[in-house]
Amino acid sequence: MSIDECQRPAGADADFLADLKIQRLPQTIFFALYQAWIARLVAYQCAQYTGKYRMTPADMHWEVRRHLLDDCRRIEENIAQLRRALETETQFNRQVELNMRIKKLWRKIAKVVARP
Repeated sequence: MSIDECQRPAGADADFLADLKIQRLPQTIFFALYQAWIARLVAYQCAQYTGKYRMTPADMHWEVRRHLLDDCRRIEENIAQLRRALETETQFNRQVELNMRIKKLWRKIAKVVARP
């Protein structure tokens, strides 16, 4: 394997970079180009959760997708707080309760990610 092969992006990274080609972006006015860049960046950030780079569906504006992304990040922060509390908890019943809350939050993230 050569050095060039190691540095080539794969998966969502490669799809994102291919989608950034100027020929694929609107060139009529700068605002449209700017909006296209933002939509692609949001799609790339969503790929961290879904594993695939996918542009926003036609019926969903990138701002809606960004809010869903923010929701996922807030849920992940709650999970991190619960895990920190779980590490220090000594009572078994409380540990079970914290684990159940963590699993419930992961299911919430899965629901958001599964949205079209």
